[in-house]
Amino acid sequence: MSEDGDSKDQGPALGPGPAKVAEVIESAYGILDKRLREHATFRDGLIQTSDLTAVRQTVTPSKNRELLNLVRSAWAEMASIQATEFWDRQRRFPLERLLVQRFDHLLVPHGTNAVQGESFSRRAISGFLYALMQMVGEDLFEDYRARCKELIDETRRTEGDAFDWKRFYDNAGARVLVTDILVYIARYFDDVPKRRAWMIDIFERAMPPATETGEDDWRFGDIEFHMLLDSLYADLGRSLLDDAALERLRKRYGAASLRTVAQALESLKIDRRSVEATAAASKNSGA
Repeated sequence: MSEDGDSKDQGPALGPGPAKVAEVIESAYGILDKRLREHATFRDGLIQTSDLTAVRQTVTPSKNRELLNLVRSAWAEMASIQATEFWDRQRRFPLERLLVQRFDHLLVPHGTNAVQGESFSRRAISGFLYALMQMVGEDLFEDYRARCKELIDETRRTEGDAFDWKRFYDNAGARVLVTDILVYIARYFDDVPKRRAWMIDIFERAMPPATETGEDDWRFGDIEFHMLLDSLYADLGRSLLDDAALERLRKRYGAASLRTVAQALESLKIDRRSVEATAAASKNSGA
């Protein structure tokens, strides 16, 4: 839009990401135009084809600091746009929100760098959801999503404008839904070292780019794998030790499924001790 308020023909509407790309292209053209004008002042306003080639070769990020700064700032902004759109999508998906709540205490606030072995970058959410989708399968995951939306609709009909996510996390139906998923995926932890390596690879490939200085240093590693699984299975593990809760679980899932869960939790415990011992030995050796 011009300064007097008259709008130009903008063409098709662009989303934030494409709009940023368009802005970079326009800025790059502006830099090239400026260099051509500067060059022309030494040629009495005349520019030959050879001049165009010579000027064009100087307008690259490696030879033009203005263009280099433009590329760097644009990349940072585009990564931020991607992250913002990702979080907006997550807010629209209640099942994903319900699952992430199980390890929400590990996630650092937006704009804060995670500490390796102590906290999680929020970028880990995308890795977790992708890994979970792979274990559950698309069709079953859609069934879980439909059940969650039904629970949301039912709760909102009851509570109306008073609907509160924090209360919904403790909703009996919501807790059962999460437990259903955890019981189902327990079958994939019969070989914990193999599953750990698989999940670390999934996270590395699925996490969005870092947007904060220093955030590149954080990675989802061996101990983060166990921090995540410990958080996900904390409530279910306690229920297995409570006679009344265990009986309710047995009625819903059957003894065989609960044995699978118990075996998975024991295997996770053994593997964590191994991971911690290896880390301690590496630290002591100065490696």
